[in-house]
Amino acid sequence: MSASSRSGILSTTISLLKNALESQDSSTPQTDANLPESNSTQREIDENIAAMWTALNALRSQIAQAATQRNSLSAISQLPSEITIEIFQIALDSRNLGSGDSSYYERLQTIASVSTVWRNIILQTPSLWSRVEISESWRPFPLATSLKRANNMPLDVSCHGNRLSTQLFHGQEESLRLKPLADELAVARLHLPRWRSFGLDTRCPVTAQDLLSVHAPNVEKVQVTFEWERIIGGWEEPVTLFSGHAERLTEVIIEGMPLCFTRNRLTGLRVLDLREIHRSRWALSLPTILRTLENCPELEVLSLIECYVAEVSEDQDLEMGGQTIELLKLQSIALEHVSSAAGHSILQSIQAPSLSHFSLVHMSSISPIPSLSTSLMTHINAIQRTIIDSDTFEVSICGQKVSISAAHGETTNFQLEVVPAVDELAELLAWLADNLPLPRLAKSVDVSLTPPPEIINGFHDTMYRWLPSVTSLTLDQDSQPRIMLKRLSKCVQEPGGEVSWLWPNLQSLCITGDPEISAAAVLAFLRGRTQSVESESSPASSSSTHENEGRAD
Repeated sequence: MSASSRSGILSTTISLLKNALESQDSSTPQTDANLPESNSTQREIDENIAAMWTALNALRSQIAQAATQRNSLSAISQLPSEITIEIFQIALDSRNLGSGDSSYYERLQTIASVSTVWRNIILQTPSLWSRVEISESWRPFPLATSLKRANNMPLDVSCHGNRLSTQLFHGQEESLRLKPLADELAVARLHLPRWRSFGLDTRCPVTAQDLLSVHAPNVEKVQVTFEWERIIGGWEEPVTLFSGHAERLTEVIIEGMPLCFTRNRLTGLRVLDLREIHRSRWALSLPTILRTLENCPELEVLSLIECYVAEVSEDQDLEMGGQTIELLKLQSIALEHVSSAAGHSILQSIQAPSLSHFSLVHMSSISPIPSLSTSLMTHINAIQRTIIDSDTFEVSICGQKVSISAAHGETTNFQLEVVPAVDELAELLAWLADNLPLPRLAKSVDVSLTPPPEIINGFHDTMYRWLPSVTSLTLDQDSQPRIMLKRLSKCVQEPGGEVSWLWPNLQSLCITGDPEISAAAVLAFLRGRTQSVESESSPASSSSTHENEGRAD
C-alpha cells in the first residue's frame, strides 16, 4: 500500500471519528434536569445515533478493505490460482483437516471459511465440487448445490454404509432417517453418464448389488471394500460391474466381494487388484481369471491377495494346458496367499517382458520346488533385471520359510516368500543362488540365517555365490551359531595362491539368543580361520562380552 493511500485512509478515519464525537458532545444532555422532552429533540438524538452507526460501518468497511489489501501482499496470496487449487485438493484428500470423521464438503467449507479470497476461489472452481459423498455417518450436503457448482465436470461418487438401498428400509423411523440419503442417491443416479469413478464401502450384499448394477457407461475407476466378516445377508449371485456396460474401466480394486467379469469388456483395464475374496460358491476360478487376463491387453498391474481360487477339474486343466497370455505392458505382479496350483498356473501362462515388480508370498503352506522354479524361470529375465537395478538385497531363512527381497530406495521391486518341504529347501537355495543375481550397486546385502537342523551341514555350500557381497549377517540360537560360524568362515584359494576370506564386505555380525557362544569363535570367524574353535574364554568373559547377543562391527 502506498504512503498516499495510507494517508488518505487515516485522514478519512480521523474525520469520521471527529464528526461523530462532535455530534455526540453537542447532543449529550449535561444533567438530568435538562433531559429533552420534545419529540424533535428525540429525533435529533436518533439521527445522531444513526450517523454514528453509519460512520462506524464506514470505518469498518475501510478497515476491511485495508486488511484485504494487506492480505493480498502475503506470499500465499501471490500464488497462481492453479497452484492454490492443487494445495486445496491435497488438503481435501488427506483427511487431516477438521475432525477425523469429517466429510469432504465439511473439509471444503473449513477451507472456504479462512478468507474471502479462498472462498471465491473455491466457489469458482468446478473441479472442487465434482465429488459426491453419500454416507450414513455424515450429514448430507445439498447435492443439487454441488452439482450446479460442478457445471458439467465428471463426477467422483463414493458411498459408505449398509442401508443405502430403499429395499432395506424397515419401519417409519428408519425410513425417515435414511430418506435424505435415498434422495441424494436418486439425484446422483440422474447423472450416471457423468460418473468418472465410483467407490463403495459396505457390508451388505443388497446395497452392493443395487449400487454396482447401475448403468454408468463412462466409469473409469471402481473401488469396493466389502467387510466379509461382518456380512449382512447373503449373495444371491456374483456382481457384474455396472451390468457389463462399463467399457472405459481402467482400474478395478475389489476387496471381499465375489465378481463376475464374463460380461465386462475390459480392453482398456490397466489395474486389476482383487483382495480377500473368500471361499464360497461364488469364489474365483482359475479359468475365469485367465479368461479375464486374456481380455486385458493393456493391463499394467495384477494383484491377487488372500483370494481363494477354486480348483480346476482334470478336463479344465488339459484345456488350459500350454495357454500363453501376452501382457506386453504388465509391470507388476503380486500373488500373495493364494493356492500354489493357481499361482503357478497364472505365472506360467503369462508373458510379461516389461515386468519391473514381482511379489510371490506364501502360495499355500508348502510350495513344490519344480513348479516354483518353472514359474520363476518363466519370468527370470525380468526378475534378474529388477534385482540388478536395486540397491538393497535381503535374504532370510527362518526354518523352512525362505524370504528374499530387493528394493530400490523405499520401493520393493522383488519379493519372494515361500515355504518348501524340508527335503527341498537346499535344492531351492541352490537354485536361487544360481539364478538370482545380486544388485549391481548394492548398498547393503543383509542375510539372516535360521535354517532347519537337517540341512545345516550342507547349507553353506548353497550360499557361497552370495557371501562375498554380504554386508550384514544375523544368526540366532536355532541356527547353531558355533557350527554355522565354523562352516561359514571357510577361506578360498585364489588362482595366484593367495588365500581370501569369503566375507570381504561384511560390516555387521549379530548373534542372538546363544549364551554359550565365545568371543574366540567370533574372532576366529572374523579372521577367516578354518580350524575348529572351541570355547577358549572363561564364562565370565563370555557373558560380559556378549550378554546373549554378540555383535562385531
